[in-house]
Amino acid sequence: AGLVAYPASFSKKSLVMDYLQVRRLLKKITPDVLNTHGNVDAKVVLAAARRLNIPCVIRSRHYLASVKKNFYNRLLYGPWCHYIFTTAKKTSHQLIQDLDLPPEKVRTMSSGIKPPAKMDERKAAHRRVCAKIGIDQKSRLVGYLGRISKDKGVLDLLAAFASISDRYQNTHLVMVGQGDLAEPLKEKARALGVDNRVHFPGFQSNPWSFLRAFDCYVQASTSGEGVPQSVLQAMYAQTPVIGTDVGGIPDVVFSHKTGLLISPNNPTELAAAIQEVFNNPDTAQRRVDAAYQMVCDKHLLAAMGQKVLTIYAEKIGGLEAS
Repeated sequence: AGLVAYPASFSKKSLVMDYLQVRRLLKKITPDVLNTHGNVDAKVVLAAARRLNIPCVIRSRHYLASVKKNFYNRLLYGPWCHYIFTTAKKTSHQLIQDLDLPPEKVRTMSSGIKPPAKMDERKAAHRRVCAKIGIDQKSRLVGYLGRISKDKGVLDLLAAFASISDRYQNTHLVMVGQGDLAEPLKEKARALGVDNRVHFPGFQSNPWSFLRAFDCYVQASTSGEGVPQSVLQAMYAQTPVIGTDVGGIPDVVFSHKTGLLISPNNPTELAAAIQEVFNNPDTAQRRVDAAYQMVCDKHLLAAMGQKVLTIYAEKIGGLEAS
């Protein structure tokens, strides 16, 4: 893309040297926009940028953990930057309230998704996925895509599926991805007697066929979640979505409007939501249509880029989306 990269490392042991290196670099390249993304680099780079008159300085906060109310954080999130980008409204609200920041300084900025060049026709995607995991072509699929770990609520998803498996005999659970809980989940599925209907196809470099093939997508996260890319992708794939009221999920899953929003750590409520999707396809389709339109309007990569450029222009002007 013709971008120039300057390798740098940051550690607590070399803060002074890192500070001096970054200060020299910033004086050399005189950026119009400076954006930090991590905890250590923010401390070094924002300090180094002081009094260099950089027009637009941004502190991105990708974590959902609360920011402590101390003197140093008041500097990092206060006079040392012009804007703060967060990935969820809950994070924005916490910063505004606890650090006494002006609301216009804190901007919620979930990552935009890049749609596929071509979307598979739903029936074709369904046939392909069923063939890949070796099940009947008429099977119904409940799906999840992402890291297979406890904080993603995969244990709750398995428990919810097992509780309704007798009622929906031709339904399968597909968990796409990798993680430390994959093998224990297989054992748990075996203990619950549903191991022949729970599938782990592993990491998929192109997940769109799965998202398009699912009859219901579930994001049962229990903590530490921004706006998941997989939720936005499932919505763009026009698949009904169920999500938990955690982190940034309720920023896009508006209950009974763009999906179904449920409590975390609640397999019973999750099982009821899956049944709601299956038993009421017309209302599920209305939510699908609304979710797809929302993603197209607000959450594609181009829309995110335009939003970022608009914020840049507030400080430095003369920028247009290309």
